[in-house]
Amino acid sequence: MVPLAIKTQAPQSSQNLTFTDQPELPPNASPIPVEELAPEGDQPVRGVDVSAVAFPSTDQARPTHFVCGRNSGLLSMYRISAPVPSSSSSPPAMQGFSLAQHARYPAGINDVAFSGDGLRIAVCLEEGSMRLVDARTLREVDSLQVRTDAAVTCAAFSPQSNMIVAGTYAGTLQAYDTRSPRPLVRTLSPAHGCPVSSVSFHPDGTAFLSTGLDGLARVWDSSGPCLATVIGSSDRGLGSGVFSPNGRFALLGAMDDGALGLWDLAHSGRLKRLRKYPRVNNQHWMRAVFTEEGTIIGGSEDGRLLAWDPSSTKVVAEMDCASKGVKIPLACATSRSFVALGGIGRADPLLVRLGPS
Repeated sequence: MVPLAIKTQAPQSSQNLTFTDQPELPPNASPIPVEELAPEGDQPVRGVDVSAVAFPSTDQARPTHFVCGRNSGLLSMYRISAPVPSSSSSPPAMQGFSLAQHARYPAGINDVAFSGDGLRIAVCLEEGSMRLVDARTLREVDSLQVRTDAAVTCAAFSPQSNMIVAGTYAGTLQAYDTRSPRPLVRTLSPAHGCPVSSVSFHPDGTAFLSTGLDGLARVWDSSGPCLATVIGSSDRGLGSGVFSPNGRFALLGAMDDGALGLWDLAHSGRLKRLRKYPRVNNQHWMRAVFTEEGTIIGGSEDGRLLAWDPSSTKVVAEMDCASKGVKIPLACATSRSFVALGGIGRADPLLVRLGPS
């Protein structure tokens, strides 16, 4: 097995993910404000849990929409309203979000993922297929039947949108080349001996990361695709894995002790586990993610949304989601300063904004 030469990109600021003996944040440092955006209009969905959320990639100052899937098979697109200008003497007007359209599928939705260009959405279903839908209409444009009878648990598009990788409950990985009229499929092996919990592409698309309940995180070379290296281990499995915005680090969520581990993928050609974060969630597949600025976002089993500064491991933002109906967070996605959250107990997604209004 040849080690993969992971390419790294310059962080967006000098404080992001450098780990060069930085001092801890001052004890009296102000936490990041967390503002909830309220649903607008009628929200007709009741009595089902949000199992997946995703934002499209955007170059704009703020996202304009996001999508969520539910265990009832309902796929919903939400539009984020623009802030209303206010006078300097008045507080900024509250933003909100509203239901734009929805589509229904015959099986529960495990994951959703936007293509890199934002034009398509991959919908992973319990019944063993992955549907590709038009992001503007939510109408199905293709159905990719995976080579297993097991549920499709997760999927990710490459940044260039020319590849989709899907993981299944049977532990297999399927790579789809979307450049041909009929997508070419390749089964990746060895994959995972247990359900695949997450798939994430490197920011430049040269590699992707998969995690499984077998306790392994595998990094794959996208050009093959072929196995490049294996990182991480956990006796009871890994619930999530994602690359950092600069491509140098991998954030892994363990299910045995609920801890998050940050691994350096370019440290003198070796893999080095850098930090271990506090307990997040040790029984469910809640995925910890990065914001574009490098802040780590995760959810806890007591219903809290947490944000960590990666250099100091200090919790810099916190919200009690249980009081807002999310008893256990299961799905999380970020775009700019926005975080969409879904989980057990709440039918509608929870949308918050980190930082000042």
